Amino acid sequence: MPTTDGLCDRMRENTCNPAVVAPTFNNAATLPAIIQRLSRLDLPVFVINDGSTDGTGAFLAGYCARAENSRVRVITHESNQGKA
Repeated sequence: MPTTDGLCDRMRENTCNPAVVAPTFNNAATLPAIIQRLSRLDLPVFVINDGSTDGTGAFLAGYCARAENSRVRVITHESNQGKA
């Protein structure tokens, strides 16, 4: 069973690739500020759009279309999948 010491060792050896996973549902009003803050981490960001109907998808499509936002990837569920 892995320990946190093993995780730290892998991170020091650069064999661990951290990323941010950000689920979202109908957050068009708050998502721009959240994505902006996450982008400052200089990590890959995966936004999971869980069937939003409020403009979240349109914002994400426009945001990701700009070349400077290449570290942000979007996965879209056509309908809300709910909590796992």
